[in-house]
Amino acid sequence: MMTLLIGLGIVLFAVLLDQGSKQLMLHILSDLPNQTIEVIPNFFRFALRFNTGAAFSSFDGDFWLLMGMTVVATIIFIFIAKKADIKKAPLNAIAIYMMIGGMIGNFIDRVFYPNHAVVDFLSFTFFGWDFAVFNIADSFLVIGTILLCIDIFFFEGKRKANEVKEEETDASISD
Repeated sequence: MMTLLIGLGIVLFAVLLDQGSKQLMLHILSDLPNQTIEVIPNFFRFALRFNTGAAFSSFDGDFWLLMGMTVVATIIFIFIAKKADIKKAPLNAIAIYMMIGGMIGNFIDRVFYPNHAVVDFLSFTFFGWDFAVFNIADSFLVIGTILLCIDIFFFEGKRKANEVKEEETDASISD
């Protein structure tokens, strides 16, 4: 029950932060020339963009495919989240709920914004290369994915080994 409450808190935080930041940026940037504010010259700017695709504008304009993938992925992650345990695998649980929040944040955009576009506004330039413009939901998805990978590569094996040891100990006690 505690995992579910913490998880719902993470999802709610992600969605509210994402949607609130998008509303703020729409309000601030919509009437500006180029819809851009330079924050750190040649490095970071707020730049309002509408993405009808997925990451790096892949599947641009393919609304039904993107909606279908989002719904299926969200359902899968909700089922995975049902097995998440914040006490035994906190990084795993947090990562899963962050990813659900990110998916829901972008899903809301696709349903309610014109042309089923996702609102993006964070823009970085690295060594003269303009990185893809993204949003807070995308950040939750990426950070959640990284945390999940860290958990899988560094902690899952240890958890499984501990479970085997506990089973062996329980078996030897009952003998």
